[in-house]
Amino acid sequence: MKAIVFTHLNPDLFQYKASIALRKKGCKTTAVCLKKPNSEINSAFDKVISLKLKNLKPKTLLFQLLFKPKTVLSFFYNLFIINPKVAICQAPPHYLSSIFIWFFKRKCKAIYFPYDMISTRYKKPEKYNRKIEIIGEESAFKNCDAIICKTALEEFDLLPEHLQKYIKDKPKLIFHVYPLKELFTSKKEKLSKKNKQIHLVYTGGFRSNTPLYRDIPEYSKEILNQGFHLHMYCHRDKPTEH
Repeated sequence: MKAIVFTHLNPDLFQYKASIALRKKGCKTTAVCLKKPNSEINSAFDKVISLKLKNLKPKTLLFQLLFKPKTVLSFFYNLFIINPKVAICQAPPHYLSSIFIWFFKRKCKAIYFPYDMISTRYKKPEKYNRKIEIIGEESAFKNCDAIICKTALEEFDLLPEHLQKYIKDKPKLIFHVYPLKELFTSKKEKLSKKNKQIHLVYTGGFRSNTPLYRDIPEYSKEILNQGFHLHMYCHRDKPTEH
């Protein structure tokens, strides 16, 4: 049975669905995370190794170390004894991915999943990101054995030259979408089938007044004014009333 490890600050929907798919293929999956995942996410993995932190603030880490030493010791013990075939280290934060890649590279193949690449999104990454994140992204590209991309392979062409040299000969894996059939709505239940109207679905963050994106409230109104239905599932930000 092939053992696959997913690392992240907190397992997300990609890891949840990828784990379910891999387990169907006979793989054994483990989630390694710093934050405490919810029970639904837990159920997708054979094992979860977590520090169970609420956040990464120094006082939270100190509290965990002083008052919950068993949790801390259990985390590092299980981390050191695990022996996977592949580790998929997902960002952000990129510095955390680079640490996990460094750790697991001694044991197995380490795959870097940057999710959003800092150096392709910004012309001057240092203007919008902490230095530790920029260093982390470069370290992850340099030390990983393969890279996962969620858009198109051409995105790698946008990376600056100092990163191109690290990824030139490394396998690049692409996931355009990663759905699970059991999460689909049946055709009979689709609202568009019931009222014969067009329903659009948006999934992602609800951004407003940001320098790099068009405001979601702005173009949402344009969609609604044309008579479409708009359903929003925002994974991070709470939609404003307006």
